[in-house]
Amino acid sequence: MDNKSNVDIDKIMSEIRQKIKDEGLTSSMLSFEEIPLDKPSSELDIDYNPYILKQSAELLCSQNQLTPNKPIEGNPLVRLMKKVIRKLTQFYVVPIVLEQNTLNFHYANAVSQLYCFTQESEKLNIRLSELERQHIMDEKRITELESRLRELEKSGGKEV
Repeated sequence: MDNKSNVDIDKIMSEIRQKIKDEGLTSSMLSFEEIPLDKPSSELDIDYNPYILKQSAELLCSQNQLTPNKPIEGNPLVRLMKKVIRKLTQFYVVPIVLEQNTLNFHYANAVSQLYCFTQESEKLNIRLSELERQHIMDEKRITELESRLRELEKSGGKEV
């Protein structure tokens, strides 16, 4: 082994121990078993989360097109066989890939539109809250003015 690949494990461990000591971490803190892991990609969220919707929309928009001709790798004989098989099946595979690309595009577009719709809905909800607050203030002001008007009518139109 050359010197570049030698690693001083004792030095690394002492740095880690010092960092743990500096940050005040203890062994009573979370174990590996208690650390939450990301959900498997096959597990769907059933609750609305705008961050997840945005992530999904971005992923669908960036990766919605398939390519039927991925690079062929392997030794020369294997590559030759794969090329022959590709040529023989291309008439069947390419139309399926094109149909899937069209479908993927529309899925991506639909999810993107849903995300835009939720953003607009959030803006409208904020505006609705502002208008409701203003409406309550206006109702209070109207009640005050009606009370003042009744006082003026009782006093015979004289300033109170």
